[in-house]
Amino acid sequence: MISTTGTRPRWQFATRFSTLLAAATLATTVSCSAGGGDPTGPKGDNERGQYSLAKVDLAPPPVTVHWGPYYDPGSGIFYNAYIVDVVNGEIKLLDDHRFTFSLAIAIDGDGERAFTAFQIGGKYEIHGNDILFTADDETAGELRAEIDDGEIELEVDVMGFGDYTQLIFRK
Repeated sequence: MISTTGTRPRWQFATRFSTLLAAATLATTVSCSAGGGDPTGPKGDNERGQYSLAKVDLAPPPVTVHWGPYYDPGSGIFYNAYIVDVVNGEIKLLDDHRFTFSLAIAIDGDGERAFTAFQIGGKYEIHGNDILFTADDETAGELRAEIDDGEIELEVDVMGFGDYTQLIFRK
Protein backbone atom coordinates (compact mmCIF):
# COMPACT_ATOMS: atom_id res chain seq x y z
CA MET A 1 0.00 0.00 0.00
CA ILE A 2 1.32 3.40 -0.94
CA SER A 3 0.01 6.41 0.98
CA THR A 4 0.04 10.15 0.52
CA THR A 5 1.66 11.93 3.43
CA GLY A 6 2.65 15.52 3.96
CA THR A 7 3.60 18.02 1.34
CA ARG A 8 6.91 19.21 0.03
CA PRO A 9 7.62 22.51 -1.66
CA ARG A 10 9.41 22.74 -5.01
CA TRP A 11 7.24 20.20 -6.77
CA GLN A 12 8.64 17.06 -5.19
CA PHE A 13 6.09 14.47 -6.21
CA ALA A 14 6.75 11.31 -4.19
CA THR A 15 4.44 12.15 -1.29
CA ARG A 16 1.71 13.24 -3.69
CA PHE A 17 1.29 9.88 -5.41
CA SER A 18 2.15 7.29 -2.84
CA THR A 19 -1.39 5.97 -2.06
CA LEU A 20 -1.88 4.66 -5.54
CA LEU A 21 -1.10 1.00 -5.36
CA ALA A 22 -3.43 0.41 -2.44
CA ALA A 23 -6.23 2.00 -4.44
CA ALA A 24 -5.08 0.20 -7.63
CA THR A 25 -5.21 2.90 -10.31
CA LEU A 26 -6.91 5.74 -8.47
CA ALA A 27 -5.35 9.08 -9.32
CA THR A 28 -4.12 11.47 -6.66
CA THR A 29 -4.52 14.98 -7.99
CA VAL A 30 -3.59 18.40 -6.79
CA SER A 31 -5.15 21.07 -8.95
CA CYS A 32 -5.94 24.64 -8.21
CA SER A 33 -7.10 27.74 -9.95
CA ALA A 34 -7.85 31.27 -8.83
CA GLY A 35 -6.66 34.81 -9.18
CA GLY A 36 -4.57 36.26 -11.94
CA GLY A 37 -1.24 37.84 -12.64
CA ASP A 38 0.11 40.85 -14.42
CA PRO A 39 2.27 40.38 -17.49
CA THR A 40 5.96 40.82 -16.95
CA GLY A 41 8.77 40.66 -19.44
CA PRO A 42 8.63 41.04 -23.20
CA LYS A 43 7.72 37.43 -24.04
CA GLY A 44 4.56 37.12 -21.91
CA ASP A 45 1.98 37.07 -24.72
CA ASN A 46 4.14 35.42 -27.39
CA GLU A 47 4.82 32.34 -25.31
CA ARG A 48 1.20 31.43 -24.52
CA GLY A 49 0.03 28.00 -25.64
CA GLN A 50 0.47 24.31 -24.99
CA TYR A 51 3.87 22.69 -24.43
CA SER A 52 4.04 18.89 -24.55
CA LEU A 53 6.62 16.78 -22.74
CA ALA A 54 9.33 15.95 -25.29
CA LYS A 55 12.29 14.79 -23.16
CA VAL A 56 12.89 13.34 -19.71
CA ASP A 57 16.59 13.49 -18.86
CA LEU A 58 17.23 13.95 -22.62
CA ALA A 59 15.27 10.80 -23.66
CA PRO A 60 11.76 10.66 -25.10
CA PRO A 61 9.08 9.50 -22.64
CA PRO A 62 8.28 7.14 -21.09
CA VAL A 63 11.42 7.22 -18.95
CA THR A 64 12.13 5.41 -15.69
CA VAL A 65 13.23 7.97 -13.09
CA HIS A 66 13.48 5.56 -10.15
CA TRP A 67 14.11 1.82 -10.02
CA GLY A 68 15.04 0.42 -6.67
CA PRO A 69 13.93 0.03 -3.09
CA TYR A 70 11.65 2.61 -1.52
CA TYR A 71 10.34 3.08 2.00
CA ASP A 72 7.07 4.95 2.35
CA PRO A 73 7.29 6.64 5.75
CA GLY A 74 3.57 7.46 5.73
CA SER A 75 2.42 3.85 5.50
CA GLY A 76 5.51 2.18 6.93
CA ILE A 77 5.71 -0.09 3.88
CA PHE A 78 9.02 -1.01 2.29
CA TYR A 79 9.15 -1.87 -1.41
CA ASN A 80 11.99 -4.01 -2.70
CA ALA A 81 11.25 -3.00 -6.29
CA TYR A 82 9.68 0.42 -6.73
CA ILE A 83 9.65 1.68 -10.33
CA VAL A 84 8.52 5.17 -11.29
CA ASP A 85 8.10 6.11 -14.95
CA VAL A 86 7.36 9.59 -16.29
CA VAL A 87 4.92 8.80 -19.09
CA ASN A 88 3.62 12.11 -20.39
CA GLY A 89 3.03 15.71 -19.46
CA GLU A 90 2.11 19.19 -20.56
CA ILE A 91 2.31 22.81 -19.57
CA LYS A 92 -0.31 25.28 -20.74
CA LEU A 93 0.48 28.97 -20.55
CA LEU A 94 -2.95 30.58 -20.48
CA ASP A 95 -4.38 34.09 -20.70
CA ASP A 96 -3.87 36.40 -17.73
CA HIS A 97 -0.51 34.72 -17.02
CA ARG A 98 -2.09 31.58 -15.60
CA PHE A 99 -0.64 28.09 -16.13
CA THR A 100 -1.60 24.47 -15.76
CA PHE A 101 1.02 21.75 -15.36
CA SER A 102 0.38 18.02 -15.50
CA LEU A 103 2.66 15.04 -15.35
CA ALA A 104 1.49 11.44 -15.92
CA ILE A 105 3.32 8.88 -13.80
CA ALA A 106 3.27 5.05 -13.83
CA ILE A 107 4.26 3.32 -10.59
CA ASP A 108 5.08 -0.32 -9.96
CA GLY A 109 5.55 -1.30 -6.32
CA ASP A 110 6.60 -4.95 -5.95
CA GLY A 111 4.53 -5.93 -9.00
CA GLU A 112 1.44 -3.81 -8.31
CA ARG A 113 1.05 -1.23 -11.07
CA ALA A 114 -0.89 2.05 -10.91
CA PHE A 115 -1.06 5.32 -12.81
CA THR A 116 -1.51 8.86 -11.56
CA ALA A 117 -1.34 12.44 -12.73
CA PHE A 118 0.25 15.25 -10.81
CA GLN A 119 -1.63 18.43 -11.69
CA ILE A 120 -1.13 21.94 -10.49
CA GLY A 121 -2.16 25.42 -11.54
CA GLY A 122 -1.12 28.93 -10.74
CA LYS A 123 0.39 32.02 -12.26
CA TYR A 124 3.59 32.58 -14.17
CA GLU A 125 5.95 35.46 -14.87
CA ILE A 126 8.48 35.63 -17.67
CA HIS A 127 11.69 37.66 -17.33
CA GLY A 128 13.97 37.25 -20.33
CA ASN A 129 14.55 33.49 -20.66
CA ASP A 130 13.41 32.73 -17.11
CA ILE A 131 9.87 31.71 -16.24
CA LEU A 132 8.71 31.59 -12.64
CA PHE A 133 5.75 29.31 -11.88
CA THR A 134 3.94 30.11 -8.63
CA ALA A 135 1.42 27.46 -7.64
CA ASP A 136 -1.97 28.36 -6.23
CA ASP A 137 -1.38 25.57 -3.70
CA GLU A 138 1.01 27.34 -1.33
CA THR A 139 2.48 24.03 -0.17
CA ALA A 140 3.77 23.43 -3.70
CA GLY A 141 5.67 26.72 -3.74
CA GLU A 142 7.46 28.09 -6.79
CA LEU A 143 9.50 26.65 -9.60
CA ARG A 144 11.94 28.54 -11.79
CA ALA A 145 12.51 27.25 -15.32
CA GLU A 146 13.94 28.36 -18.65
CA ILE A 147 11.82 29.30 -21.63
CA ASP A 148 13.40 29.83 -25.02
CA ASP A 149 12.61 29.19 -28.66
CA GLY A 150 9.40 27.24 -28.05
CA GLU A 151 10.79 25.11 -25.19
CA ILE A 152 10.36 25.12 -21.44
CA GLU A 153 13.10 23.32 -19.51
CA LEU A 154 12.68 22.59 -15.82
CA GLU A 155 13.89 20.21 -13.14
CA VAL A 156 11.69 18.40 -10.63
CA ASP A 157 12.42 16.10 -7.72
CA VAL A 158 10.06 13.25 -8.56
CA MET A 159 10.95 11.00 -5.60
CA GLY A 160 11.74 13.65 -3.01
CA PHE A 161 15.32 12.38 -2.61
CA GLY A 162 17.01 15.56 -3.82
CA ASP A 163 17.70 14.00 -7.24
CA TYR A 164 16.33 16.21 -9.97
CA THR A 165 14.90 15.03 -13.27
CA GLN A 166 15.14 17.33 -16.29
CA LEU A 167 11.90 17.81 -18.22
CA ILE A 168 11.79 19.54 -21.60
CA PHE A 169 8.42 20.64 -22.97
CA ARG A 170 8.01 21.80 -26.61
CA LYS A 171 5.33 23.97 -28.16
